[in-house]
Amino acid sequence: MVAAASLAAKEYALGVTPAGREITQPNEVDEAKLFIQQAQFDVAGLPSAARAGAQRSLDHITQLLEQLAPPDSIRRATDSLVAQITLAAGGPNVLEPLPANPPSLARGAVVFHERCTQCHGESGKG
Repeated sequence: MVAAASLAAKEYALGVTPAGREITQPNEVDEAKLFIQQAQFDVAGLPSAARAGAQRSLDHITQLLEQLAPPDSIRRATDSLVAQITLAAGGPNVLEPLPANPPSLARGAVVFHERCTQCHGESGKG
C-alpha cells in the first residue's frame, strides 16, 4: 500500500497541471487511480488499529483524484497515509524501503518458471 500510494502521487503529478483541474497526460492520471484502487485491496492486511484510518485516507485520495486536485494535495494525502501505515507497523525501521532500481521482469520470469509453474502452469492460470 505504501508503494502504491507513493507511486500514485508521482504518476498523477506527471498527468495534470501544477494547479490541477487540467489533465495533460490521461494515461498517468489513469495509472494513479489504478494504484489507489489496488491499495484498497491491502487495507484488510493492515494492523486492525490502522484499517479505518487507511480506508478514510484512500477514500479521500480517491476524491482528490476525481476532483483533479493539485498534485501537491495528492502528495500530502499520500504522505499522510504512508506516515499512518509506518506508525501502525512499528515505525520507519520496520518497513522496507522501495528498491533503488525497479524489479527485473526477466528475473521475475525466471523465478516464476523455477518456483511457480509446477502448481500454476506456464501461463499462471493453473
